[in-house]
Amino acid sequence: MDANTMVLIAGVVVTLAIFSYLLGDNVLYRWALALLVGSTVGYALAIVVRDVLLTRLSGEARGFYIAPLILGGLLLLKGFPRFAAVGNISMGFIMGVGAGVAISGAVLGTLIPQTQATGMGVTLQAGWASFLNGVLILVGTVLALLAFSPRVRATRAKDLGGELELSRRGQLGAWVQQLGRVFITVALAVAFGGALTSALTIFVGRWWAVVGVILDAVSRVTGAN
Repeated sequence: MDANTMVLIAGVVVTLAIFSYLLGDNVLYRWALALLVGSTVGYALAIVVRDVLLTRLSGEARGFYIAPLILGGLLLLKGFPRFAAVGNISMGFIMGVGAGVAISGAVLGTLIPQTQATGMGVTLQAGWASFLNGVLILVGTVLALLAFSPRVRATRAKDLGGELELSRRGQLGAWVQQLGRVFITVALAVAFGGALTSALTIFVGRWWAVVGVILDAVSRVTGAN
């Protein structure tokens, strides 16, 4: 039995162990889950040690990595309740840098490019079809943003027999928010459909791999006989 066949058999066994969760939580599923988590953590640790620590500490610029090593050492102290407060220095540094990177990435990488792309679509240079598509994208974006705005709804006009009646401005705000929710629902439905399609593709692919291994084993047994 060659190495490729052994890898395929191992993949089939792990796949069947994971699919056994469809019958309920069991030992095989927990074993496969622990194998996945353990192998992922071990692989990540090996990559960090080989490609980060050993490579960078052996280079000429190893002095620049003294501060990260100190912060990492302080972070390890979070595992000891007696010295956990010392590790807050590293946690504060991580949270500050992470928040700064996330905010700048959201603004420069998502908000500004999306705004530019939405505005660039509203043009007649590419024809009426492209123009209408751009207008639809622009209107959908604005309505989706207004759906989350608490200022769209106006105050209640008056109390009629214990029932509050919306003013005209309030009714318009309610319609705007309702249309925004429609656009959001459509977008979420499309995203969910894409995720479901991807999941079904992976599901069919894994079962096809299992069937392929079984057919290959049956053909070998039949050929041997």
